[in-house]
Amino acid sequence: MKNDLLIKIFFIVLLIISVYFIISGLTSSDNSSPSSDEILEETLNLSTYTLNMEVGEEKKVEATVLPDNASNKEVTWISGNNGIVTVDNGMVKAINPGRTIIKVSTNKRQITKVINVTVNNKTIDVTSINVANPNIELYVGDRSKIDYTINPSDATNKKISFVTSDKNIAGFDKEGNIVGLKAGNATITLKSNNGKEASINVKVKNKEIPVEKVTLSKTKVTVSEGGSVNVTAKISPKNATNKEITWTSSDNNIAKVDNGKITGVKKGTATIKATVGGKNDEVKVTVSSKDSFGAYEHVFIIGIDGLGAAYNKVSSPNFDKIFGNYAYRHDAKTEYITISAQNWGSILTGVAYDKHGFTNSSIKENTRGSNSANLSIFYYVRKAMPNAKLVSIVNWDPINHGIIESDINVNKIHQGSDDAVMNKTIEYIKANKDVKLLFVHFDEVDGAAHAHGGFSNEYYDAVKKSDERLGKIYNTINSLGLMNNSLFILVADHGETSSGHGGQTKEESSAVLAVRGHTVNKVTLNANARNRDVAAIALHALGIKI
Repeated sequence: MKNDLLIKIFFIVLLIISVYFIISGLTSSDNSSPSSDEILEETLNLSTYTLNMEVGEEKKVEATVLPDNASNKEVTWISGNNGIVTVDNGMVKAINPGRTIIKVSTNKRQITKVINVTVNNKTIDVTSINVANPNIELYVGDRSKIDYTINPSDATNKKISFVTSDKNIAGFDKEGNIVGLKAGNATITLKSNNGKEASINVKVKNKEIPVEKVTLSKTKVTVSEGGSVNVTAKISPKNATNKEITWTSSDNNIAKVDNGKITGVKKGTATIKATVGGKNDEVKVTVSSKDSFGAYEHVFIIGIDGLGAAYNKVSSPNFDKIFGNYAYRHDAKTEYITISAQNWGSILTGVAYDKHGFTNSSIKENTRGSNSANLSIFYYVRKAMPNAKLVSIVNWDPINHGIIESDINVNKIHQGSDDAVMNKTIEYIKANKDVKLLFVHFDEVDGAAHAHGGFSNEYYDAVKKSDERLGKIYNTINSLGLMNNSLFILVADHGETSSGHGGQTKEESSAVLAVRGHTVNKVTLNANARNRDVAAIALHALGIKI
């Protein structure tokens, strides 16, 4: 019972206290509470919550208190660091680089918003780039420093990029210097980040490499009056800077020269000199009379069995290139009997068939010596030039066996195919540039005519191949520099018909005859030219009188 009484007393006391506080709250006056006509702020909005500024810059931030009819719309502005930014009624001024905040609060309810502020140093743009030398010359492999200034000198970003218009001519090394790579012109462009540009014109030159030696392709030449011969000059080292050759003649009344082309004016001797970079070499020139007697150092005779006039009927680009501006006939006369032995015998001896009497059988079976009648041109060259190199390379061996004398030291070579003959000829010429007289005989054109007929596709295919071989031999001679002093002759023994040869038809008795040399012109061969004229032409060219 005692405990129940205590509980009742406690609740009575608690009730009395509660009533007291309620009555006090209703009757007391509270200054913090709004009066019945005051409207409090509910929202604070700012025009921005992030500011990025440069030192010295000012920016205005607007603060909006809602509702619009709030009794007190004033706000308080506080900078987190007045050393970075100051703020006065929303006007923010950047003082120094750094980061801070600005607090903005309403005055009554203390609604607060924060502005994050970043201040950077003031940006100073590049206005121009000045290069110290806008025109630079340097040699291949050399370097040149890029000397430039940036305006203004206190620009914020002074980074400059370099671009070359031709990286093969001018580039850059690791230090940023211009490097000359190849002779030529290039432009180096300097660019700032804000787009300002300047340029340098670069001229790269090859280094001056002096001439050490000049060597002419000939030490002596013979040319006829009105004729010409070409001489080339080799400059050492190959990469010498100055390669401009000055050509002079000791006597322009005897021989004149134009860029290595020596022209005979009148009979006599003269010296042609080639000078470059203070170095020179000479060639002795002998000008012979107009008959061109003895005007050549080498004679090359290319014989194609059965060719006839076929080069006039098929594409023959090598024949055209070699002889087009010189002398040729597709209808030179053959011997009356259009057989190989009779005609090759006349071609190599210069006498008619009824004098030498060769037949295919006789030259196969019999050899000849220097005591024979109607001797070959090889005999006369050997007699005049005991140490001269003489060679005959043939597909049809009876020519070597029975027409050319066996006791006059002629290098006689037999090959079993026309390609083998060509390869051996090229090999020999390369190894013996001083050869005096060379005779070559190809046989497969005649072989195609015997097998398929003189007007067959096979025959004309063989003719085209012979033109290719002719070109390869000529190109070898020319590439070795021998053509300047060489007479190049092409001749055939007879023509063909659809059924063979041996008769007297126009097709059989017409043979190609062509001559190229520095004394030869297009009218050298007239309508009476014969294939056996080759012997006289060759001996005359070598200066051998009979």
